[in-house]
Amino acid sequence: MCLRQGKSTRRPRSGGVDRRGQITDMVSIHVRPPEIDDWQMPGHWEGDLIKGKDNASAVGTLVGRTSGYLILVKMRDATATSAV
Repeated sequence: MCLRQGKSTRRPRSGGVDRRGQITDMVSIHVRPPEIDDWQMPGHWEGDLIKGKDNASAVGTLVGRTSGYLILVKMRDATATSAV
C-alpha cells in the first residue's frame, strides 16, 4: 500500500495576467511635448526621492530645469502621502 507523501502544490484556477500595481491610462514619457526636452522654458521642475539605508530616512529633491536650482526637503518617511 502506498501513502501520499508531502503536500501537493496549489494551482490557481485561472492563468490570467496579474494586473496589480499597474497604472491605468498611463502615458509614456516619450509622448511629452518637445519643448520640455529643450530645458529652455522656465517653471519646469524635476522631482526625485532619495532613500536611506533600510528606508529609515528619505530626502525629496526638486531641481529647476533651466536654472539648476536645487531644493532638498527632509521627508518624514518614504511614502507617497508624505511626498505630496
